[in-house]
Amino acid sequence: MELQLPQLAVYSYNNGGRVLLTQKRKMMFLLCLFFSLAIGRILFPFGLLALIFPAMVYFGGARTLKIGARYLLCGERIVYFANVKRLIYSEDDGTLTLKSGLMVEFIIERNRFRKKSSRAADFAAVVNNITEKVRLAAPAALLPEAPESAEAGAEA
Repeated sequence: MELQLPQLAVYSYNNGGRVLLTQKRKMMFLLCLFFSLAIGRILFPFGLLALIFPAMVYFGGARTLKIGARYLLCGERIVYFANVKRLIYSEDDGTLTLKSGLMVEFIIERNRFRKKSSRAADFAAVVNNITEKVRLAAPAALLPEAPESAEAGAEA
C-alpha cells in the first residue's frame, strides 16, 4: 500500500522569512559542515572558504507558496481554510488578506511573486484558488461584512 501525498499548487513567492529546512536539507547541511570543517582544518586558513558550501545549503532554497485542498503553506506559516473568518481582496493594493482565529492576518501581496513577467497571472491564479478553497471550507468568510453602526443603532 503506497502513501498518497497531497497535490499542492506551488508558486514562487518571496515570503520574507527563512527557507523551511526539510529533513534532506538538514542532513545535507550537516554533511557539508562536517567536510568543510575537515578541509578547513587541513588547509587552514584558506580551507575556511569551504564554509561557503554549508551556508549555501542553509540559506539557499526555494521560497514558495503552496496551496493544498485544506490549507496554505508559506514559509513557516500554515493557514487552514476552515479557520478563515474573513477573506479580503484588494485589487488596487494587489493584496489578498486572510483573517482567522483571533483576527490573525495573513497577507499575500502581488509584488512578492518572483517572476516579474507573470506576477499578475500568478496572483490571479492564487486568488482564484484560495477563494474557491475558502468558499468550500468556510463559506461565511466570503459574505459581506455587516456595518457595526447599523448593529449599534438596532440595539438602541
